[in-house]
Amino acid sequence: MRLFVAIKLNDEIKNAVTELQDRLRENSVRGRYSNVNNLHLTLAFIGEYDDPNVVMEALEKVRFKSFTLKLNGNIGKFGDVLWTGLEKNDDLQNLAEDIRRSFVENNIPFDKKKYNPHITMMRKTLYYKDISEIKADKAEMKVESFVLMCTLRDKKGVFYREVGVVYSEDNQALE
Repeated sequence: MRLFVAIKLNDEIKNAVTELQDRLRENSVRGRYSNVNNLHLTLAFIGEYDDPNVVMEALEKVRFKSFTLKLNGNIGKFGDVLWTGLEKNDDLQNLAEDIRRSFVENNIPFDKKKYNPHITMMRKTLYYKDISEIKADKAEMKVESFVLMCTLRDKKGVFYREVGVVYSEDNQALE
């Protein structure tokens, strides 16, 4: 089972990202655009791992308070992947570090690349003109939980399913 830990995005941020995707399409940017239902913010990528219960036990040890995320609207690139970024956020960085620390303490393998928070907008990107001036509208959300997700595939393509959720300390009543 292919697993990752993520923050599910609210409609305000999803709308800002899909509007940015539309602007990219209008500027002849081609590629495999992320479906609005797949937009998320990854906190840690695990990859193939057969026991999601063990992962959830490690995640439930992570404590955090709610915080606000803000889209910065800029476009970035990793190889042929285009993404949009977030304003610097120490709470987000600390949450990602705490999750990774819990994985180390519980012997759960994960991708140890430096954490660079971003929302993937498209893969296999191809464009021939400057897109540096194209920006997303400002958007924000309150982060009150994070989720363990698994990647699935059907005849329509890749999609993600929630396996479990961890709520912030100030939102435990939501459980």
